Amino acid sequence: MISRFKQAHIQQFLARHVLARGIAAGLVFGLLGIAPQVALTSGGPGLTWMLSAEAGTTAGVDAAQVASLGDAMQLGPLLAVIREEGLDYGDGLDQALMDGAGGARWRADVARIYDPVTARTRLDAAMLAALSNDPATVRTMQDFFASPLGTKAAGLEVQARRAFLDPAEKDAATVAWLDMDDKSSPRSATLHRLIDALGLIDLNVQGTLNANLALYRGLAQGNGLAPPMSDEDAMALVAGEEGQARAAAQAWLYPYLALAYKPLTDEELDGYVAYLTSDPGKKANLAMFHAFDALFAEISHDLGLAVSRRLAGQDI
Repeated sequence: MISRFKQAHIQQFLARHVLARGIAAGLVFGLLGIAPQVALTSGGPGLTWMLSAEAGTTAGVDAAQVASLGDAMQLGPLLAVIREEGLDYGDGLDQALMDGAGGARWRADVARIYDPVTARTRLDAAMLAALSNDPATVRTMQDFFASPLGTKAAGLEVQARRAFLDPAEKDAATVAWLDMDDKSSPRSATLHRLIDALGLIDLNVQGTLNANLALYRGLAQGNGLAPPMSDEDAMALVAGEEGQARAAAQAWLYPYLALAYKPLTDEELDGYVAYLTSDPGKKANLAMFHAFDALFAEISHDLGLAVSRRLAGQDI
């Protein structure tokens, strides 16, 4: 069981690793265009969505189309990187909540939870749910990510994500970004404008809080907290983490974008921004954020449940 003292360790750990999954939900193939309206509610592993974006009414998107779209967006390589992030995150959970006693069985649990094949199945299902009634948006997404610019941009985002697995690479990217921003370069102005226009900080904060709430709910479901934590208590804790999540999102997002898009010419970046801020691009981005948010809520819930069962000496 995790005592109240250990619960404080959870909060400290989440504060240090606030973007372990939130950014993953917010930066996937590109930038996410519309901050969805969400409300903290009881029940379920994450937050309840109240989508306000218009969606097409003509059914016709099937699983094969979604799988093809995911391939064009290079979701396979992305999920492989996310697995590496997840293994590191699992090590941190082990130290924070189990004093490093999780051992090989805990590492196996984490590897199973972050399995790329399982994650891709879950993500494809969530994408299908989000896009099934909007074949026009699927067509625009497929066309863009099959284009030379779409292929290049998606690949660069995965490469930058992989580079950030190395703390030295991340630190170097941060220094480079701060230098660029201090000089008020045209590229830094473009990134500021893009982030502000698309509400990317808010999106990443929402994704992080969703994931953290799901983790608490998993811990509670497995009876891993002593005294037990009510859903209302969990939501209150998550609401209190917003400021930390926002600061961390800002510190992560700008260097990541600067590194990812460094190889793009100004003309290419302008073209990418034009797609992201178009009506089809915004609808696509909202659907993808919804899908990734669902995926990471499931992963976080599974991690919390696995911690509880491991502490209770149960196999899962």
